[in-house]
Amino acid sequence: MEEFEFSVRNECKQAFTELQTGVTDLKVTVNNQSTPFHNKTESYIRILFRHTNLYNGLLRNQQSLDSSLSFDGTPAKLPGFEYLLRNTQFLLKLVETVDSNACYTLENKCILSSLIVGSLLDDMRYCTEVVFAILNHHIFLSLEKCEPHIIFRQSGSLAEQIFTVWFSLCFLEYLKNGPGQSMYLLYKALKCQIERGPVDAITGDARYSLNESKLLRKPLNVTSMQLFVIPLDGSKQSPIILRALNCDTITQVKKKLLDSIYSNEPFSARLNVDEFHLEWKCSERYTVVLADDDGLEEGKIKRLKCLDDYNIKENALLAMKLIPSRNTPEYFKKAANSKGSTHPTQYYHLEQPFLIENCTNEEDDTATKSISEIYLTRLITSKRMVQKFVDGFLESVICANGFECPPLLLFVFHTFDEIAIRNNFMDEIAVRSWKVNLWILRFWVNILSNIDYVLDVERIPAVDSSLAVIAQTLVDVFSNANHKFGKESPSSKLLFAKDIKRYRIQVADFFRNIATSPRLSIETFYSYIAVSAESFCGEKIHYVLQNDLYDWIKSNGFSLLEQFSINQCAETRGITECLKYLLYYGEIDMNHIYADVQLE
Repeated sequence: MEEFEFSVRNECKQAFTELQTGVTDLKVTVNNQSTPFHNKTESYIRILFRHTNLYNGLLRNQQSLDSSLSFDGTPAKLPGFEYLLRNTQFLLKLVETVDSNACYTLENKCILSSLIVGSLLDDMRYCTEVVFAILNHHIFLSLEKCEPHIIFRQSGSLAEQIFTVWFSLCFLEYLKNGPGQSMYLLYKALKCQIERGPVDAITGDARYSLNESKLLRKPLNVTSMQLFVIPLDGSKQSPIILRALNCDTITQVKKKLLDSIYSNEPFSARLNVDEFHLEWKCSERYTVVLADDDGLEEGKIKRLKCLDDYNIKENALLAMKLIPSRNTPEYFKKAANSKGSTHPTQYYHLEQPFLIENCTNEEDDTATKSISEIYLTRLITSKRMVQKFVDGFLESVICANGFECPPLLLFVFHTFDEIAIRNNFMDEIAVRSWKVNLWILRFWVNILSNIDYVLDVERIPAVDSSLAVIAQTLVDVFSNANHKFGKESPSSKLLFAKDIKRYRIQVADFFRNIATSPRLSIETFYSYIAVSAESFCGEKIHYVLQNDLYDWIKSNGFSLLEQFSINQCAETRGITECLKYLLYYGEIDMNHIYADVQLE
């Protein structure tokens, strides 16, 4: 009990000291030229091929994409298929059929939305016309069902998936020229703040986090040290000065070293941590190769080696040594094979979660819960450190303080208003929810949850968990709900409770400015959209997607044919005949990945 009281007292003092005397400003700077964005094609691929099956399909066709082979002989080039693809009525009926059938999961719709949008990217104007026709029809059907408030809330329909994919692709250009830089600064600030303290290499828990569930709650005696590292081409460069913690694993030290060397360069262009060793020059004659697992210990439970384990001190000299062949770290190999192993090795770093689960002592369990509350001041410390970067990012989303509202957003929001008026729907709160759900839930929350869609950076669990708090704050800022905060409220909401009131004033101005802005002419809008796709239209990826969509239609076309036959008219007679031709042209490949779900 005395040890517990001492631990609590010591942790409170340390946290209070950090809160009052810690560094109050992170020096994170970057210019627009050095912001590591993916090129447009790569970003398109990451959004369109966000599903594993689709991405694997692209890999299978990579040889064709890289070659100069013509796609004229492919099934997607059949006149009948091109006719269907260029027929808005067919695409509308396809979307309506899928959305009305419970056999289709969200995963199926996610795949199909990418196939449809990606297949039309060679003609962005027509693609946009189709997308808005689908949106109009979807909102009309939702109003008929008296479900206006759920539009874009869960994005469970194929129609909403299609519009979201199109919107995300079109918005990439503005993102790179506007809020993308503030998002990168926020990412860098969170990463810098998190790495100031210990981070568990296995669980991703960190001492300095914005997310309570990912706070490192283990008392640690952490020491910061300065190291000198001889780079790979050591004869031409002076040693690199590196700051690290005594509790850092060797891989964590390597990552900090690469961050120092490459700074704002794209992550994909960097050397990988598996491609070089770190050697400690402990004397003039002897060196020690540093590794997370030195292989000297046996057992089912092993701790990753840290700088402290090697007794490395201040101003130690290390050297980078290139590994001839790229190898995966041994503990990751074992972790990957642990499911099939009789005696798998479990690795841990700072915490042992698998041992905590076996705690049966009620007093110890209560003590653990009590201790966890002490660490909440770390959230305030971290929030204060990154506050200006959070402000900068949110202002870019709200289009405040010099950030202009993008033409795409103006046009889409005005279109929502027109659709509501056209359907005699006067619920302004519901229409506002359409805008918020699309802009925040479907776009920004998705980008923050998958920041590597746009930025060529490393996905770090500790940073992802803090970005999730920022995403939730963004949702709360745009919400109309009046939250009453108390001690039982989630810490993520309490952390930004005072800021939310200030941000909501800016959100009100944001919607007011859009409402009073003149509507873009349709030609101006299409000119703007054309820029979004100009560098992508030369790619062959949409041919791959067209072929996959062709296979999907052949596998599911009989149900589509039935739907068109029910309401046969002159307008759909040509579609029906064309669909019949496609269905009886050649053999249907029932092993195709998009043939796994059949309409009934």
